Amino acid sequence: MRALTRAIIFTLVLVTLAPLAATEFQPWFGPDKEFEFRSALSIHTYPGVDAQGGSLQHSLEDRFLDFSMAISPYSEWSVEAELGLMDTRQAAFNINTGKFTARYLWLNDVIGDFVSLTTGATLIVPTGTSQNDFATFYDGNVGGEFHVSVGKEHTHGKYWRYRYWTTAATGVANEGSPWLRGMLVWERNHYDRHFLKIFAEVRYGTGSQNLMPTGPFPGYASLNYATVDTGARYSYHFNFGGTLSVEYYRRLYARYAPEYLNALTIAFLYPLGLFEVIR
Repeated sequence: MRALTRAIIFTLVLVTLAPLAATEFQPWFGPDKEFEFRSALSIHTYPGVDAQGGSLQHSLEDRFLDFSMAISPYSEWSVEAELGLMDTRQAAFNINTGKFTARYLWLNDVIGDFVSLTTGATLIVPTGTSQNDFATFYDGNVGGEFHVSVGKEHTHGKYWRYRYWTTAATGVANEGSPWLRGMLVWERNHYDRHFLKIFAEVRYGTGSQNLMPTGPFPGYASLNYATVDTGARYSYHFNFGGTLSVEYYRRLYARYAPEYLNALTIAFLYPLGLFEVIR
């Protein structure tokens, strides 16, 4: 009954906040002065957490809700605010984190540059609970991540047909050691109706400590952790303007982090012009 109640609450929150998901890093922005509201529901399952000489926990299932709102006030700028919630064994239906991202577009291949290039920064404010949860890679009470993305689109007529891009990021919090993150993405577009995305992501914590199989989890701040994930996403664009996406990824490698992780995400994006919001 408790699990059912929590599932119902998550569903209600998703329906209520759907017009409001994960931070966007692709080196192309949406139309000027148009809000992009995103929501995403993710379910992660894994048999355990890799530790020194063994594993921690068994058969865990975590749920996440992410809501975000992004806008490009000018063609060179994009800003985004994000709120995350989680439901894990250690934190039953709790706020996960708040984020604010600002990015600048230096090069734009859509208007003739050889590639598209963006740089940006994300302010990360996790809750105290999420700092000591296996399911979330957060360090201190407040952190920042600096990222650069570069990509190239190939067009056919009025549509881009396929594109590829990569993101490199480094972050630091008020506790622990810096972390590194990288992503490689290939996307295919079929007449702005069907979209396919294939990706791989790597995370690396530069801490010096190992995760021991005994005692409470200390958080990732001082751990020398590493993960490698790969997955795919399919998106469908509706006539009314919304886009529904289904994504799956699998963890290929984990050191001092959840291992053999499977993640399923359902996401929805809805754009709305600034003047429509004001009206």
